[in-house]
Amino acid sequence: MISLRCLLRTCGKNKQRFANHQPQRNHSPDRWLQAQKTINSYRFGNFFIIFASNRNKLRVIAKRTIRDFWEKHADCEDQLKAWYRETEKSEWKNINELKKDYPSASILKNNRIVYNIKGNHYRLIVKFNFDFQICWIRFIGTHAEYDKIDANTI
Repeated sequence: MISLRCLLRTCGKNKQRFANHQPQRNHSPDRWLQAQKTINSYRFGNFFIIFASNRNKLRVIAKRTIRDFWEKHADCEDQLKAWYRETEKSEWKNINELKKDYPSASILKNNRIVYNIKGNHYRLIVKFNFDFQICWIRFIGTHAEYDKIDANTI
């Protein structure tokens, strides 16, 4: 993990290089692109603020939703934990890459995906934003509960 002090030092020394989008002499272009993705900086007056983010991994929002669900339905806890770990570590850039890892997932409009959990006993609806690498858990429930909702609008 890169410390904030290291980022400040790096950004201070290479401020001009960051502004001109030119790679350093001793770094490969791939490493330069990686640095651009992980460092976001903003200048407000005399203050220079740097935000370091881990953009390589997908951020799953609302883990509490699935945690509450597996407390009620203990038989799906392992499957939901496995889904969460795999999704969090994934680097999907679009739906096609996701479909390679989960061929049985159903694609809905607005980047919504329906996963079958525990051999079609439960359904999980997730909305993705691939540009920002964010995943929102929109719904989890049994098939009977899933039939009562509109999966495209929930």
